[in-house]
Amino acid sequence: MSEWIACKDLLDRWKLKDFELLDHLRKGLQPYSDYGLHPINCPPSNHTWHKANSILQIQERHLNFLESPGVFKLPRAAEERLIEIGRPKLKEELRRKITEAKEELSDIEKKQNDDKEHTSWKYCIKPDKESEVKKIILDLEDSLYKLSDVEEFERKNSKGPTHEDIGKGKEPSHVRKDIFPCPPGTKWQEITMELVDNDKVRIKTPQGEGLYTYLELKMIDRRSENGLTMPGVLFKKFAERSGVIHSENTKYDSILPDTAKRLNRKLKDLFGIEDSIYSDHYKKRKAYITSFRIDDKRES
Repeated sequence: MSEWIACKDLLDRWKLKDFELLDHLRKGLQPYSDYGLHPINCPPSNHTWHKANSILQIQERHLNFLESPGVFKLPRAAEERLIEIGRPKLKEELRRKITEAKEELSDIEKKQNDDKEHTSWKYCIKPDKESEVKKIILDLEDSLYKLSDVEEFERKNSKGPTHEDIGKGKEPSHVRKDIFPCPPGTKWQEITMELVDNDKVRIKTPQGEGLYTYLELKMIDRRSENGLTMPGVLFKKFAERSGVIHSENTKYDSILPDTAKRLNRKLKDLFGIEDSIYSDHYKKRKAYITSFRIDDKRES
């Protein structure tokens, strides 16, 4: 039996679309070249350290351009800013940005002390352009994965049966019954939701339970910094705060009411329950409280 599994076979094994593989790499799964000789590293353009370092270099280059007038030509955006606020203020602004960029880079290096070469997929930024996603997927098309890594990943993340168990007829944890919409008359109090991973939610309804990704819940926005829609971000906050959001645990944002309404509509449509997901109105209780139970069960 081979000690390796090909990318296509891994996608079939986990019932994934090719673009969903990136989320698993960000959780520690390591791809290898098509002969298994070398690890495939995260592209520098998508690594948090390289992104931050690139921003720092741009700011430093702009400052050098300013301090050597006539030698270098400023990029158009910096030239427009120069016209807008003048040379002294732009220099001051750039020096401040350089200081901030250096501090951010230092913080990243401390958090990523297990990635001295700045190549790990764990610190990969989700691409916000379709072309970037396609390029990464194309690079991974012929990738290989160690079978031992895959089985260890399954034990740590899905906490369900291994591939060997599946061969014996046991159902894997990521295969679940269709539990939406709920039966007529279902109340939100009968619903339970738990974050079990950064991109997986365990949902229990009177019809059963299953693991769902944010993509399946239609809460993904690859253009945003964290990869989630605004309702998705709020959903995650509710989980982290056990279903209660108020001024003492969440800074008030002017877009909160609108985002709360959008999340309400999304979950009502998904579950087929006509009642509001909230147990009371914000203006009356000064808080949003979900009628369903929601908790953060991710391992710290």
